[in-house]
Amino acid sequence: MNKFRQHLLIFTVSLFYAASLYAAPNKGKEIYTKSCVVCHTPNGAGLAGPAGAPNLTILKKVYAKEQMAAILSGKRKSVGSTTMKAVLASMALTPVELNAALDYALKLPEAPSHNFYEGNAIKGKKAYEKCIHCHGTDAMGYHNAGLPAPRLLGQSNYYIFEQLKHFKQNIRGTETAGALQMQALMKDMSEDEYKDIAAYICSLDDSPTKIQDLTFKVYKGKWSKLPNFAEITPVKSGKLSDGLLDLQVSEQKNGFGMAFEGYLEVPTDGEYKFTLRSDDGSKLYLNDRSNLIINNDGIHGANDKTSKYIQLKKGRTKILVDYFDGAGQKELVLSWSLKNHFTNRYLSATTSASKKGKGPKLPPKILAAQDGKALLMRNFLNNKNARSIGVAYPGKMNLIFDATNMSFVSFWNGQFFDIAPMWHRRGTSHLIPLSDELINYGTDLQFAELANKNSKWPLELNRNSNVRRTHNLRFRGYSLDKNRYPTFEYSLGETQFHDFFTPNKTKTGFIRTIKIKGSSKNLWFRVAMDKISQNGDSYTLSKSVIQLKGAQLRAIGNAQELLVPVKFTNGEATLTLQYTFKGVL
Repeated sequence: MNKFRQHLLIFTVSLFYAASLYAAPNKGKEIYTKSCVVCHTPNGAGLAGPAGAPNLTILKKVYAKEQMAAILSGKRKSVGSTTMKAVLASMALTPVELNAALDYALKLPEAPSHNFYEGNAIKGKKAYEKCIHCHGTDAMGYHNAGLPAPRLLGQSNYYIFEQLKHFKQNIRGTETAGALQMQALMKDMSEDEYKDIAAYICSLDDSPTKIQDLTFKVYKGKWSKLPNFAEITPVKSGKLSDGLLDLQVSEQKNGFGMAFEGYLEVPTDGEYKFTLRSDDGSKLYLNDRSNLIINNDGIHGANDKTSKYIQLKKGRTKILVDYFDGAGQKELVLSWSLKNHFTNRYLSATTSASKKGKGPKLPPKILAAQDGKALLMRNFLNNKNARSIGVAYPGKMNLIFDATNMSFVSFWNGQFFDIAPMWHRRGTSHLIPLSDELINYGTDLQFAELANKNSKWPLELNRNSNVRRTHNLRFRGYSLDKNRYPTFEYSLGETQFHDFFTPNKTKTGFIRTIKIKGSSKNLWFRVAMDKISQNGDSYTLSKSVIQLKGAQLRAIGNAQELLVPVKFTNGEATLTLQYTFKGVL
């Protein structure tokens, strides 16, 4: 079936649902089921294949609504977008109903994507370097406040590939400043490179692979090598609904064996290898127990055995794992890799990095300001570096300050952070603000000395990390007032800064006061980089409004820099800014 027929079928089925929707109440699930599910599927992941719709469950609300508006306005011109616009117009849905359906989809549990494996992830890693500045090294998006970019990790690679082609073909590119940037980047790249980038993004997905129809049997006994379980009566048996090998279901401490059987969904023809880690003995078979792939048998501590690359065909392959525990520690870890695509994707609940695998289901532990006083926290916050400082103020106003480049990174209204994941072993690698309405300005350097007003803003990359850092801008700690509001203190050579934030009266943003002592004649403050419009002393960005006096705008690509020259009087200067959510003022 060609693309035209696929879209015609989708359009026809959607119109069939439309007749029953005209008088539908404002219920997100009902509207989604009757209008969106044909293309986006019940779990929100979208249809498989090049004609499939995007995975909605990984999108931020702001981005999803932005793209919805672009489709309805005609700025997005692909066949799928045009079809969607026509379908929605035929249903005569109100904006409230559209938002209800979209909100329902965005709250669905994160769904796995449909991926293809035509490209080469190793080559794609190099090509993806052009994408890092906006989409981040982890492809989670929103890495550059000036050009906000969506999360790619978890999106269908079919869909990513199609969108990259659309940017090159000028079908996309007029929605936002970021889209214009994408259009420019794609002009010099080939479709093979698009496939490689899609393959590399897929390789970043470390979610475990579910084994279909996975069953287990438990046996009691003491062995020095794996016995023939077919000759022993099991003491327990059952199914593993999550599709992952798991010793915990045995409910045995020591002296037991287990036999697992299930089906592995091989995504494409290719060369695969497996790694089996166990304490004590284990074996891996494919198709039946005459085809031994890994022999890790015997009494021993936890160790790894890896197979050679094995040619597998796309489709279901039977997988069998035998295991026994003698005494002491017990462990079973299985992972697989696809040559040139992904490595060490786990097939077990336990991983070599975390013996308890997915960890306990801990109740939320949400931090917040208490008794009218602010609360401070240092950690990896919102995918930033370890020198991030989060502050929860009364009234549920929150911010993140970066103590590497002394920059105001982000702010939001609502809940602060859920720190429950930090209670499991070494904790999570970073904490995410509990809000979809996050204002991000990035972690770039905010103060610098320039030779003149036309000098390029300095950005120096630390060779050992992706964190930008200057040589002479130094954090000097912070002091707290009676309400525990911090004043961040730092220096640039002989110049000293005292940076203080307080929520505004309406709890819609922050007032920032920076007191500076020094004598530099070339000191500048870069407030933000974004697509910015000016109205007097008010500057409107993509998601926020900043008010200050004496600022200047200058172009940088398709965006603008908001700069302020620092002018000293008797060795002192004060900068006062108000940051507010867009649409409030």
